[in-house]
Amino acid sequence: MDMVQFLLKGKHFLISRSLRLIMLRIDIIFTSEKATVLRLEGRVDRQSLPVLTRACEEYLKIDKVVTLSMEGIDHISKEGRDYLKSIKAKIKFNSLSEYLKIEIL
Repeated sequence: MDMVQFLLKGKHFLISRSLRLIMLRIDIIFTSEKATVLRLEGRVDRQSLPVLTRACEEYLKIDKVVTLSMEGIDHISKEGRDYLKSIKAKIKFNSLSEYLKIEIL
């Protein structure tokens, strides 16, 4: 699948050129000198994971506390769960389903 990643007005997007579907949307819903809250919507999978990784690393590298608001996630693959497990010591989570709490935390 031919995918395009882009940043528009502070929002990260991953779309499919052929299907014209937004796979993952990341909105900055709060930011300050010390913290940033990112709201995720859509799918976290092998194709969209680089977008999420880049968004998280962008704020972690400048020592901000990153919170991921997960209420808009409708699918998360094993790769996505593994990535979130790998960064759980560095970030906070909001609105995790009970299943994801067990899988990630």
